[in-house]
Amino acid sequence: MLSVVLFCEDAGHAAVIRSLIERIGSEIDIKIDLAVKNSTGGHGQAINSLKNYVKDIAKEREYRPDILIVAIDANCHGFQERRKEILRIVEEVGIEPVCAVPDPHVEKWLLLDSAAFKTVFGKGCALPTYKCEKDKYKRLLIEAIIESGIIPTLGGIEFAADIIEATNLERASGQDGSFEQFCTDLRSTFKLRSQ
Repeated sequence: MLSVVLFCEDAGHAAVIRSLIERIGSEIDIKIDLAVKNSTGGHGQAINSLKNYVKDIAKEREYRPDILIVAIDANCHGFQERRKEILRIVEEVGIEPVCAVPDPHVEKWLLLDSAAFKTVFGKGCALPTYKCEKDKYKRLLIEAIIESGIIPTLGGIEFAADIIEATNLERASGQDGSFEQFCTDLRSTFKLRSQ
């Protein structure tokens, strides 16, 4: 069983990334013990919690997981800049993290596969064009769910596991480079660590 530790910005990230971790782990038949260490407070809180966790690992007050996953939105800064930020934090303890950096926001990942959306809600959704605008993808997710006749009580993120389960990961990867990067990196890391 692989120990996996996840740091993320908020409950939305936790729902989407947890679902992807479980889905990909199941597809390659890997058992996972997942601990979410941060899922509130946004980017700043996720980074601060990660820094404290790394300090505790360095002082041997916290265990070193098999896999460390850090999920923060690109927020228009791009995948590489966010990945470098994460790597600078963990380099002192020699952990190679798996970076989940939705570009620009995680809600976009839930809109990548219209067929999956139709499976869950009975009606597909339009693939959103890339636009770096605060809350754009949250709004689009809510609107798409409402158009199907369902009122999302938690902004739509409550359906993350269902959407991810129905998603054709290959098709979604072809629609979004940040999604493809995370899925590819996670699969590779699972395979490497399980040997």
